[in-house]
Amino acid sequence: MAPKTTIEEILELCLRFLSNPWKIWDSGDLVLRKAVLGLTFSERLSNHRKEGYRTPNYSLPFKVLGGIRTGNCRAIA
Repeated sequence: MAPKTTIEEILELCLRFLSNPWKIWDSGDLVLRKAVLGLTFSERLSNHRKEGYRTPNYSLPFKVLGGIRTGNCRAIA
């Protein structure tokens, strides 16, 4: 049985997401917004009642991109 999508299509979709997650979020579609949250953060966002949202834990792709941007390209845990 042949796969429904090719690896190239999947890679293109992933790169489009990483290049501009806001564009997907801004679509307003609740399912897409949940997907953006799940792909961007490694765990649920925590919120302090008086201080607001806490510093988030980003998913691995965003940690790597942040390391590249800051020049800190050693192993990211």
